[in-house]
Amino acid sequence: MKTMRILWAAAALLMASCTPKLPFDRPYGHNNGGNNGENNGDNAKPGMTIQNPHMGHEWVDLGLSVYWSTCNLGAKSPEQYGDYYAWGEIKPQADAKYEWDSYEWYYIEGDALKKYNLNSKYGNVDNKAILDDDDDASHVQWEGSWYMPTTEEIIELINNCKWNKKSYSGVVGYEGVSKKNGRSIFIPCNGAIADGKLQNEDYPTFWSCELDNSGQDDDSLYGFCFMYGKYESGGAGYTRYCGLAIRPVIPLNLNTKAGRSYTARRPVTISSEGVGKVAVDGGSRPSAI
Repeated sequence: MKTMRILWAAAALLMASCTPKLPFDRPYGHNNGGNNGENNGDNAKPGMTIQNPHMGHEWVDLGLSVYWSTCNLGAKSPEQYGDYYAWGEIKPQADAKYEWDSYEWYYIEGDALKKYNLNSKYGNVDNKAILDDDDDASHVQWEGSWYMPTTEEIIELINNCKWNKKSYSGVVGYEGVSKKNGRSIFIPCNGAIADGKLQNEDYPTFWSCELDNSGQDDDSLYGFCFMYGKYESGGAGYTRYCGLAIRPVIPLNLNTKAGRSYTARRPVTISSEGVGKVAVDGGSRPSAI
């Protein structure tokens, strides 16, 4: 079964937590190791200009419509993976299963989605395509004005940074250097967890707060995510039960209420190109889903 759908190109779109027991050894805590010899890593700290913390968490101004956290949710430095979350869940799964049967928004008995559903094939339709604040892990965990980025904000990040694969503190990831002001952000190649197994570990991934918006009947089964790497497209629709990282954002006006409020955003410029998809096998799925 497919667990993700890759966007070949960035399309125009106007559109401290517990650490689970993982089935693999990856840099969850602080990594003091040296260069692992992959790619063109130089162990240099990303050229980000750290701003005053908001609610105790640092952010960087890339000249975009929002400010981006310098590290993933649950991490203490840019190279750490942080915690993995299923889309719409506010805590990591303690057993790190990340399958339909362990997913909060799935009815096992009814083989249907509990919430965030646009298609009656998958249960009662609520026409919710964007997470409520109570289901936004960034807002719940970090409070204040932090929230999970929208699809548009992720596409803006992809299109307005120059991306290079490199190593930072021994961890391979992608550094995005802003085309607006030269500041940068580092996203580690954390991959994703599906059915208790790590997959796509060569790619950096983190969730948006929105369902996939590809116009297909099964959009409700996928959350949109950042996934830069092999296809250089940057975006994907990933099956909701899978565990991905989260990279929080805050509005330009830090006094703005958390959630999807865009009153203090800079204008967004997004390139327009054709859209294609690649299906990847892997992961179990209940019969109706």
